[in-house]
Amino acid sequence: MRCGLRQTRGAIGRKIAQRAGLLKFIETHATKAADPKAMAQQVCTLLEARKDVVPTRDGQGVTYPGLQAKIASSA
Repeated sequence: MRCGLRQTRGAIGRKIAQRAGLLKFIETHATKAADPKAMAQQVCTLLEARKDVVPTRDGQGVTYPGLQAKIASSA
């Protein structure tokens, strides 16, 4: 399954900053799954385990450590 995260990473100004937004983004791209909401949660959990996204302390937002490192190294 391709969820378009690569496109989101490439668009620095358009990255998803809220966890709910990330889940909704995944849901819209996983519509062929039997349960898109469950699939979105699984994908988000996988991204968090891989440290591709890190939830904020309040659990509402997400950050992209890899993207931030690329931005810092190109500055």
